[in-house]
Amino acid sequence: MLSQDRAISDFLAAVVVSPWAFGGTVTTQAACVSLALLITVAMTKGIRGIRSGNLDVHRVWMLRTWAYAGSILTMRPINILLHVMVRVFQPNKFQTVSTCEQLASIYDSISPPSNEMISHYPMCLDDTTNKTLVVVLARLSRSRPDQTSALTTLTFGAALWAGTLINFVLIEWYLQATKDETKRLRMVRMNKPPGKERDEKSL
Repeated sequence: MLSQDRAISDFLAAVVVSPWAFGGTVTTQAACVSLALLITVAMTKGIRGIRSGNLDVHRVWMLRTWAYAGSILTMRPINILLHVMVRVFQPNKFQTVSTCEQLASIYDSISPPSNEMISHYPMCLDDTTNKTLVVVLARLSRSRPDQTSALTTLTFGAALWAGTLINFVLIEWYLQATKDETKRLRMVRMNKPPGKERDEKSL
C-alpha cells in the first residue's frame, strides 16, 4: 500500500501547487491536474498488477505511467516552439496580468539583481500592498525577464496539454506494436500455479 499511498500523495501535491505553477492559469491548472490524475491511475493499476502476479497488466500500466510522466519532457520543445511562433508571427499581441510583488520577485531573482522594474512599471513605486495589477507584454526578450516570464505563463498550459496528448498517442501505438510481448507475459502468468489473481480486464 505504500506505493499506492505515494501515488495519491503526489497527485494531491500536484493539485495543491497547480494554482502557482507558471502563473496558475486555468489552462495550466487543468493540464497539471489531468496529467497528475493520469499518472496516479496508471501507477495504481501497475502496482496492483504486479502484486497480483499479472506481469502483462503490470507492464502495460507501468509503461503508460512512464509515458505520461515523460510528458513534462515532451512539452519543453513544444513550449520553445510556441515562444518562437509568438515572437515571429505575433510579437506584440499577447499580454498577461501580474502584480508588483510578482514582478519584484522576477527582477530580484536574476543575476545580478536588477533595479529596472520601477522604470518599466512606475505604478509599483508607491504600491505599499504589492498587489497592484500590472499588464505585462508577453514576448521573448533577453533584456526583459518579466516579458519572457509572461510568455511562459501564456504558453505553459497549452504546451503541457500538447505534450500529454503526444505521449498518450505514442504509448498506445507502442503497446499495439509490442502486443506480442504482452501475450508472452500473459502466457507466463497462466503457466504459474493457481492461486494468482488475474486481472485481464484492466488492459
